Amino acid sequence: MKTYTILVADDYPDNVQIIANALRFTGVAHKIIRAPNGKVLIDLALKRIPDLIITDWEMPEMDGIEAIKHLKGNSNTKDIPIIMCTGIMVTSQSLKHALDSGAVDYIRKPIDSIELQARVHSMLKLSDSISIIKEQNKTLEDQKEKIRLQRDELKTANETKDKFFRIIAHDLRNPFNALLGISELIVEKIEDKDIDNALDLSKHLNQTANSAYELLENLLTWSLCQSNKIDFKPQENSLKEVFNYSVNFMLGAAQIKNINLSCKLENEIIVFADYNMLLTIIRNLVTNAIKFSNSGDSVTLDAFQDNQFVTVVVTDTGIGMNEATLQGIFSIVGETKSQGTANEPGTGLGLYLCKEFVEKHGGNIWVESTENVGSKFFFTLPTANHKE
Repeated sequence: MKTYTILVADDYPDNVQIIANALRFTGVAHKIIRAPNGKVLIDLALKRIPDLIITDWEMPEMDGIEAIKHLKGNSNTKDIPIIMCTGIMVTSQSLKHALDSGAVDYIRKPIDSIELQARVHSMLKLSDSISIIKEQNKTLEDQKEKIRLQRDELKTANETKDKFFRIIAHDLRNPFNALLGISELIVEKIEDKDIDNALDLSKHLNQTANSAYELLENLLTWSLCQSNKIDFKPQENSLKEVFNYSVNFMLGAAQIKNINLSCKLENEIIVFADYNMLLTIIRNLVTNAIKFSNSGDSVTLDAFQDNQFVTVVVTDTGIGMNEATLQGIFSIVGETKSQGTANEPGTGLGLYLCKEFVEKHGGNIWVESTENVGSKFFFTLPTANHKE
């Protein structure tokens, strides 16, 4: 059984005792809190949040009317039912004044015990109803927020799915169509003994195949990521070794475009990261840098360390980006597709994966870029000393 808290305010202790004695026979479990004036009434009401308040009108320091107005203006106490109990409320005008201030009921002095018990019963029922309504409203608000979050997640999922299907239907098909067309031309050039043109087409064929492979690799990685099937196994890794491996792996793609790819890192830095995810991040960032660089440009890998994190920097001297392009560059939704300097296809999927994998490590990723100057992509990883 619930025990109700009733706050009684009156500057005469005998009046408070009369109310307390009358309420003993209500059959309702309750406890009485006493206040000698309006100021104490407010303090106690804010601290204890009672189920019901019974207050006198005339009290020292602050009267009942001012106290009621203050309580009704506070979000924590505005819904507490208040009974005005006074001997001066003898006219309809004074009753109206009490009700306008925020009281919901009244009782005149000298107090009739039966009348007091009846009004208290009624007000406690009102207090219960208000509590139920507030709890229901809170539940409804929680449900509305949950539905809103689910709606937003569904919208993002649908946008992601649509982007995925667009990539499969268009961006993945185009490289293979190009591969078929270029390979047929190479055969014709070889049959015509046009070796120079056949060699140029072979280079183009290789570049197109690399682009198709990169896209297919990212699609497979993305699909595993969406189904939570990618193992996350961070361990200590030599960043210099990872850089050197990545440079050797991407060197052919850079040489085809006559781009200088190098590692500037000289000191040994140990990071705590998943090896395969780290390779995917660097591969995508280096591929992106090569894609948007011209012949004679350079792409470099470097890193620096503080006490907690290592910051990796992939720098290129390529075409750079404007502010419009930078907006949403790490998001899979929206229109992020762009072509490289040699018309290489781009979907934005690689940068999206970079963001996913960097955040999986508890790091951040960002970019600084200036048109016709180049771009710098930064991302952070925990050091070996901060594995948590």
